[in-house]
Amino acid sequence: MLGLKSTIQAMGGLLQNLVVVAAPDGAYEVCAGGRRWTALGLLIDGGVFATDHPVPCLVIPAEYAHHASMIENIGRKAMHPADVFASYARLRAEGWAVDAIAAAHGASEKAVKKLLALGEVSPVLMDLFRQDKIALEEMQALAAVSDHGRQEAAWKAAKQGYYHRPSRIRELLAETELRGDSLVARYVTVAAYEKAGGNVRRDLFEDNTYLDDPEQVRAMAVQKMQRSKLAKTVAGEGWGWMEHRVELDYSDRKKLYGEIQQSNQEPTKAQAKLLNSLTKKIDDAEAKMCESAQAEMATAP
Repeated sequence: MLGLKSTIQAMGGLLQNLVVVAAPDGAYEVCAGGRRWTALGLLIDGGVFATDHPVPCLVIPAEYAHHASMIENIGRKAMHPADVFASYARLRAEGWAVDAIAAAHGASEKAVKKLLALGEVSPVLMDLFRQDKIALEEMQALAAVSDHGRQEAAWKAAKQGYYHRPSRIRELLAETELRGDSLVARYVTVAAYEKAGGNVRRDLFEDNTYLDDPEQVRAMAVQKMQRSKLAKTVAGEGWGWMEHRVELDYSDRKKLYGEIQQSNQEPTKAQAKLLNSLTKKIDDAEAKMCESAQAEMATAP
């Protein structure tokens, strides 16, 4: 009802007439359009419209009242979602601001932004959506970017795989980006990246953010590390050199720093004598432990 009230208020009245029949007392009774009439009454009670605000009505014979109500409710055909998206996109193209569209339709601005994004999906993909070859959830994933070429490429790649669910589409669209919740992005912060001129893509349907230049993010992370208190502390410890890295995997450790490889060698005479002595002590200790254990078992009840 709130959405209907907002629409009627924004339009300055009803766009669709009420259907009424004459009552015995000379008034008229609404037989079709009850929700519109109730919403209009609430607006009048709230002082939005005057009590004599004109209301378009179609008067029909009383015997057709029930038929009129049935025809309005049963005969109403729901719009295809693609038509809804196109309608919102048309409003935006005509110069309507997001907040104005939201107010006129009794919707939140975020909901309107989602519909506008869906309305801007590639016409090629929209046709497939009309043919039920693309699901709504997949359209929402595709609408995460505005570039039609990227949308179509992601869909083509996704449908050739084992599955083309929304998560796979989002992965393909974000291949060259960095998620805002990644460790390095959280260290730099999305706000700092934007302040430095970086572009951030926000997925309206998943509440995720994507940073368009991973290399810039990594460079900013290194710069932040270089300015850190920890870096100054380590630099003052007298090390010969210090390097700042965002990531360091196993191959990097092997390639850049390596490890001293161990190898077996023959002991010297002195080492051999010591080893033999230690081995004998170990053997003697193990023999005593074994004798002690056997003695305990023999005296046990």
